[in-house]
Amino acid sequence: MHPCYYGTDIDSEDKLIAKRCSAEEIAVIIGADSLGYLPAEALGKIAGGNGCCTACFDGNYPTAVSPNARKDRFDRRLSEKKGD
Repeated sequence: MHPCYYGTDIDSEDKLIAKRCSAEEIAVIIGADSLGYLPAEALGKIAGGNGCCTACFDGNYPTAVSPNARKDRFDRRLSEKKGD
């Protein structure tokens, strides 16, 4: 539901299907009979500890996130940079 800046490298919500489609819609898109989500609160139990980051599920980031955190901010060609 939220961007991950700590490992999965998803930098914006517009790239996340769960932000714009319901579980039922996603099931149709991926060709599944059904789709369900485990509760984010259960992640620690599932992963075997309570130190798991759940920021991409609940939006509560353990550190401050830069407003310019898009991963593609360095992808412009040198010929396209003007006065940078």
